[in-house]
Amino acid sequence: MSIEVLNKVQWPIQLEHQQSPRTIQCAGFAYINYALHKLGRTKLTDGEEAKSVTTVTSKKNRLNLLDEPDLTKFTYYEILNVEMSDAVGRDELKKAYHKACLTYHPDKTGRGEDDEVFMLVKLAYDTLSDEDKRRAYDSTVDFDDWIPEKPSPFDPPMSDADFYKIYGPVFKRNLRFAVTKKQQNLDKQNKRGKKGGQKSSKEVAIQPPDFGDDDMHIDQVHEFYDYWARFESWRDYSLAAAEILKHDVDSAEGRYEKRYMEKEIKKKAAAMKREENARISRLVENAMAADPRLRRYKREVALAKKRAQEEKAAKKRAKEEAEQARIALEAQLQAEKEELERTKAAAVKAEKEAKKNILRKSRQLFRKLSFQAYEHYQQSKSSCSSSWENLDEANDDIDLLCKQLSAVELDSLSDALGGSQALLSESSSSSTVNVEALTLVKESATKRREAANEEKMKQKQRLKQAREKSEIAEERKKAENAKKPWSKEEISALAKAVRKYPAGGANRWETIATFVNNLLRLETPRTKEECVAQFNAAATKAPSTATKQTNNSASAGDDDANAWSAEDDKLLQAGLAKFPASMDKNERWSSIAKGVPGKSKKECVQRFKAIREALKNSKK
Repeated sequence: MSIEVLNKVQWPIQLEHQQSPRTIQCAGFAYINYALHKLGRTKLTDGEEAKSVTTVTSKKNRLNLLDEPDLTKFTYYEILNVEMSDAVGRDELKKAYHKACLTYHPDKTGRGEDDEVFMLVKLAYDTLSDEDKRRAYDSTVDFDDWIPEKPSPFDPPMSDADFYKIYGPVFKRNLRFAVTKKQQNLDKQNKRGKKGGQKSSKEVAIQPPDFGDDDMHIDQVHEFYDYWARFESWRDYSLAAAEILKHDVDSAEGRYEKRYMEKEIKKKAAAMKREENARISRLVENAMAADPRLRRYKREVALAKKRAQEEKAAKKRAKEEAEQARIALEAQLQAEKEELERTKAAAVKAEKEAKKNILRKSRQLFRKLSFQAYEHYQQSKSSCSSSWENLDEANDDIDLLCKQLSAVELDSLSDALGGSQALLSESSSSSTVNVEALTLVKESATKRREAANEEKMKQKQRLKQAREKSEIAEERKKAENAKKPWSKEEISALAKAVRKYPAGGANRWETIATFVNNLLRLETPRTKEECVAQFNAAATKAPSTATKQTNNSASAGDDDANAWSAEDDKLLQAGLAKFPASMDKNERWSSIAKGVPGKSKKECVQRFKAIREALKNSKK
C-alpha cells in the first residue's frame, strides 16, 4: 500500500492536479477503522476497505472526522482550501469561507456553536482577510529556516556542483519574504514640489537578481550578494511572538493590560526580527565563503595584485638602478672635475711658485749687484752722479725697488749693473760691475717714491673733497630743516618726549629726537640740535607770556612782589628737572620752592600752571 503526500484537508480528493508541496497524512485501513470507531461505527473488514474509503471520503464534513490535536496540523490555507499565494485576494478568500461555512457551520453539522472545526474555519478567515495578520501568519507558516553551515577548516572544500545544488534552493526559498515593491517619493526628484502639500509617490517593482551558475559574470555575482547584503524582508513575527509569550491581545481585561501585551509582543518580535536578519547575514557570509566564483575571482585578483607588485618592484629596481647609475656618473664627473681643478690649481701654483722663484732670484741678483756696485763706488770714489749719503739710504731705495718692480724690470736694472757675470766669485779678484748704473737705480727709486707720494696726496685730496661735500650737504640739510617750521604735531610730540625723558638721563636729546621721528615718521628727521633749539624757544616764549597773563590778572599793588624774572624761571625749570613727578606731590613742590628764593610753594605751582597753559595756547 503506497503513502500519498497531501496538502489539503480534502483528502483524498484533488490529488491528481495538486502541484504545491505535500505533507504526510494518516491513511490506510487501520486509520479508517480508528476513525469509524471514534464516530461510533462498526469496523470494516478487509473486503470492505475500498468501499468504506470511498464512502468516508465522499462526505462533505471531512474535518469533523478529526480530533482537535489533528486539526492543528492543517494550515489556514488548507482549512479554507485555497493556495498559499499572493495571487489569492480578499474575494477568493471570501468565496472559500462561504463554501466552508456551508460545510462546517453548526447549523449544518449540529455540533453546537463551540465546534472546534467551525471556530478554526472562522479564525482562518479572520486571519487571512486582515493584511497585517496574514503577513504575520505567512511569516512563520510552512517555512524551513535551515541554512547551510560554514565548513570548518578541517572539512574538505565543497565542490562546485554541491554549492549550486545546496545554496541555490536556499536562496530561492528565502526570496519568499523579499520586498518586491517599494514606494518611491516623487517630490525628491521634482525640485519644484510644493512644500507642505500632499506628497506624491509611485510604486516601483524590485526584481531580485538570479543566483546564476558557474558561467555567471563576476559583476552579476557581486550584484547578487549586494542585494542579499541589503536584503529587505517583510517577515513579521508579531503572531509568533504572541504565541511564544501566550498573550492574547483581544482577551485583555483592560487597556493597560492590552498596552503591556502589545509592548511585550513588539519587543519579542523585534528580537526575532534581529535573529532573522542575522540568519540572512550568516547565509550570505557562508555562501560567499563557499562560492567558487568568488574564490576564483579572489585568486585572479591576488594574481593581478602580485603581478602589479612585481611590476612595481621591477620599476622601482630599475629606477633605483638608474638613480645609482646617475649618482655614479655624477660622482665620476665630479671626481674628474675636481681632478682637473686640482691639476689647474697645481699648475697655477707651480707657475706662481716659479714666478716667485724668478722674482726672488731677480731680487737677490739685483741686491747683490747694487750693494757690490755701491761698495765699489765707496772704494773708488767714482765720479758717478749717484750720491747716497749712507748705506741706509741705499738700502731703503733698493728695498723699495725690490717691492715695487717686477722680475723683468729688476733684470733690466741688473743687466745695466753688469748682470750675473759681474758678480765676484770666490776664485776671482776682479769685478766688472757697472758703478755708473747706480745713477739709474737711484733715479728709478726716486721716481717710484715720488709717484707713491703723489698717489698718497691724490688720495688725501679725494678724501678731503668727499668730506667737504658731505659737510656741505649736511649743512644744507640742517639749513633746510632750520627753515622748515615746526608743525603742531611735531611740537606735541616734542612735549611728550620731554615729559617722558626727564633731564639727567644719558643721551637725552638723542633719545627725544628719535622718539619724535619714530612717532611721526618724518621724511626729513629732526636732529637733536633742532629739538633743543625748539625747546629753548618755547621755554623762552612761555615765561614772557605767562608773566604778561599773570600781571594782567594781578592787582596793581602786588605787581612788584609777584613778578617772575628770567632767573626765577630758570631756577623753577631746574627744580622741575631735579625733582621728578614720581615723588610725593607736596614734598616735590616744597623742594622746588626751596630752590627758588622768595617764592612759595603755591606761587611755584601757579607759575608752572601758567607756563603749561601758555605752551598749550602756542600749539593752537
